[in-house]
Amino acid sequence: MKGVRYRVRDSRTDVLPEQHGVRRKSRKFLPPFPSSYLIAVLFFLLFIFAMILLVERKLPTPLTLVDAPSNPGRFIAERAMNRLTRLTSIGPRITGSYENEVLAIKFFQEAISSIVEQANPVHEVQMDIQKTSGAFPLHFLDGMTNVYRDVQNVIVRVSALHAPSAHSLLVNCHFDTVPGSPGESYHDIVYC
Repeated sequence: MKGVRYRVRDSRTDVLPEQHGVRRKSRKFLPPFPSSYLIAVLFFLLFIFAMILLVERKLPTPLTLVDAPSNPGRFIAERAMNRLTRLTSIGPRITGSYENEVLAIKFFQEAISSIVEQANPVHEVQMDIQKTSGAFPLHFLDGMTNVYRDVQNVIVRVSALHAPSAHSLLVNCHFDTVPGSPGESYHDIVYC
């Protein structure tokens, strides 16, 4: 038969009618990683774990209020934890809420006032409450803009009264929380 072509069927290229247009997935697997890779990853994880344990054991013993008279000028962990407990007893402090903008600010004013009263006479402690408004874009949320108004910042400056210094130290933390959270974490400890 002249002009007739015969089609050679290949089972690898045949496609069932219901799968027409759908490519078959290759059943090839990735080549197995050498076992030395797995061993290296496990040793790396063990090394990280050992370093965490070592660093954790080097932390100083937290001081309590009983230790305070014999350790002047040292950080008293129990005092900080008590203040953190008082701050979190306000509840969730969402930015703009009464709890954050009134009660938390009042808490900080009282705590800082007690520090001013106990401060060494060679130090001057100044406090300022700043109200700010503004906006910033959230690029990762498809161009949304976050707008805030009359958000308060508590600013405290400790300086030497008689010997001014060109050096400064800034310690800051945020005290607002996300909606529905208990409003407490270790980085929220107030060092007052």
